[in-house]
Parts: sequence; C-alpha cells; structure tokens
Amino acid sequence: FISSKEATAIGCGKAGAGNKGAVVARFQYYNTTLCFVNAHLAAHKEHVEQRNNDYKRIMEKVRFPAKAQCKAQRIDQHEALFWFGDLNYRLNFSSEDLGFVYQLIDRRDWQTLLRQDQLLAERRKQGAFNFFLEGDIDFAPTFKYTPETNQYARGDGKNRMPAWCDRVLWRAQNHLEVKQIFYRREDSLMASDHKPVAAYFDITLRVIDPDKQATVYEQINSKIMHSSNEAVTSL
Repeated sequence: FISSKEATAIGCGKAGAGNKGAVVARFQYYNTTLCFVNAHLAAHKEHVEQRNNDYKRIMEKVRFPAKAQCKAQRIDQHEALFWFGDLNYRLNFSSEDLGFVYQLIDRRDWQTLLRQDQLLAERRKQGAFNFFLEGDIDFAPTFKYTPETNQYARGDGKNRMPAWCDRVLWRAQNHLEVKQIFYRREDSLMASDHKPVAAYFDITLRVIDPDKQATVYEQINSKIMHSSNEAVTSL
C-alpha cells in the first residue's frame, strides 16, 4: 500500500548552513502522493522577508528522485502537502502594546489579535504559502511561555510579544479531498517555551484497481485501432 518512501533535510541561513531549515518526507499511499514538511523558519518579528525566503528556498531546492510509481519530484507536485512547525511569524504589535495584547488574550479575542498576524498577512499578499489552507485558530498564541508551565513569560526581562509561531497548513490538488477534523494546541506538553499544535485530517485517497485499469485501457486501445482501420478503409 505504501511506496516511494523518501526523506531529506535542507538548511536555511547563510550558505544554507544556519540553524533553521526543514525535514521533508514523502510517500505514496495506494495511488495518492503525500508530502510532509516540518520546518523551523527565521526568528524575530522584523525578519518577515527572511522567513518568506526560507519558505521559498525549501520549496524550490528540495528534490526527490522520480520513480515509476511516483512522478512527483518537487514538494509542490505532491497531491497532498502538509507544512508545519515553528514558522516563527509574529504579531505586528509594538512593544508598547504588550499589556493590551495580554488583555486580548485574557478575553480570548483571537480575531483582534489575528488581524496583526504576519503569516495571514503574507498569505494574503502571496508573499509565502500561496494556495495553502489553515484551519480556524481558536486557541491562545503558542509563544512565549515559561518552560514547565502554562504561563506566558511575562517576567523574564525580555518582554517577548506572544504570537502564533507554531502552525499547521496544507494544500491539495488533482481534486484530492482533504478535510481538517481539528486544530488545537497541546497544553499538556510544557518542556518548551512554545506550545505545540496538533491537527487531524481526513483524506479521501485515490485507489486504482489494476484489473479495471487494464480493462479500460484495452477498451480504449480497441476503439482507437477500430477508428484507425475505418479511416484507412475510407481512404
């Protein structure tokens, strides 16, 4: 059922040797190609363009070997593509707005916060993640926490602006149906200053019956040969 299993990694940053990048895995399940990108993009609020460039580098540089069963070589040639990880896009509030941002979080006013979300803005401008989809965000920003707690790091002296750094996006093509069942963050995992996110999907796979495929092929070939013979006879 599973074939064409491949995995690779790519670095981003200076000469592609920075501490950011992605691990990319792909496989074919029955007759459907799936690709998964776990990425860590450039950090800090002001580096939006660098994050976009990291995305483009990963998308453009990763290549898989073409196989008889799986023709997809580029990431975007797979029928189902899932991109997730610490994408590091921030909120475009100023540092003076930090108290106001915490008030919005306490009120669970995600829509006001998301109007300043860099990733949503870049997708609208087609600066990155063109044609990707993302589920509704109905959970608190995933960064920055005091490790081993569910409390934002308000007293660490850095005054980092909360943000939805950690995301899950997807895209599908060739009429493949992908439905997201849930999208949430996991508060039970507290080792990091980020809260990991989880998403669950339902995918309708394309499965080709080889016997039926051979029958249809023979029928089409027979019709072509018959039409060719009729054309020769009429001449």
